[in-house]
Amino acid sequence: VWEGPVWEFTTTEYLVVDDFESYSGDEGRELFNTWLDGYEDPGNGSQVGHDLPPYVERTAVHSGRQAMPLRYGIDGATHSEASRTFDPVQDWTRGGASTLTLYVYGQADNVGGQFTVKVNGVAKAVEVDFAAESWQEVNVDLASLGVDLQRVASLALSVEGAASGLVLVDDIRLRP
Repeated sequence: VWEGPVWEFTTTEYLVVDDFESYSGDEGRELFNTWLDGYEDPGNGSQVGHDLPPYVERTAVHSGRQAMPLRYGIDGATHSEASRTFDPVQDWTRGGASTLTLYVYGQADNVGGQFTVKVNGVAKAVEVDFAAESWQEVNVDLASLGVDLQRVASLALSVEGAASGLVLVDDIRLRP
């Protein structure tokens, strides 16, 4: 037996759903290949990502190096939604998760609407100050959705109403 250094470790207080760190401007790794927006859907006024590569936001981030830009209300649309599908489905009960948390950053010139989080197609309206140029923590009580949290197949973020602007989204997490 040899005496060695003492190892230390810490555990996180959350599970990551999406922290937006894996996306790039490289073909096949673009943000809009995972988060589908209103491209080619005239009823959906959303755009995920900036117009030019690497498409992700790298200046205003909650943590890490990147966040997701979400433009809404394009061409006067009153429904703007970005969604992603999980394949395989995810078990959001792991680790005793009870809350979905995400962070939203607004812009001073945004025209706000109703921000909605959808899990497996079930919507929950949440409070977001669209004009706040600071990171806002948004929490959704998962039990209030009434969906099978052991089989989460989709997550969508939407802005409803006569609204337009750009928000940044970062650090979508599951917490106990």
